[in-house]
Amino acid sequence: MQELLVWIYIMNTSLLISHEIDAAYWKAWEIFGFKGGAPVFLLVHIPAVFLALAGLLLIVRYEPLGLVFACIMSILGVAVFAFHMIQIFQGSQEFRTPLSLGIFIAAFVTSLGQGVLLLFIFLS
Repeated sequence: MQELLVWIYIMNTSLLISHEIDAAYWKAWEIFGFKGGAPVFLLVHIPAVFLALAGLLLIVRYEPLGLVFACIMSILGVAVFAFHMIQIFQGSQEFRTPLSLGIFIAAFVTSLGQGVLLLFIFLS
């Protein structure tokens, strides 16, 4: 199960990073009013990507902290989907392209699968 977790984590993380790339296309710093614009948006993502990759390393090494990272990434995927679906249903025009929606849906499904796998790991 651990090796499956590695691959699901990689997929989920890839989707979430792709979403953040998409967020740059939509100028998320303007949508959410981040001060500092694109440079600050980019700087915030450097430690975020580092942490995501560190989580992968911990999972590969079978470190218990890796399971915490996997839980966080699973929750993030569900949260990203829920947040943006709420925004879209409230009339937001951003993130409505087929690719943006596909990334949300794929991240949601992958995150749910990752969460179920984590439950099996915790219960075994």
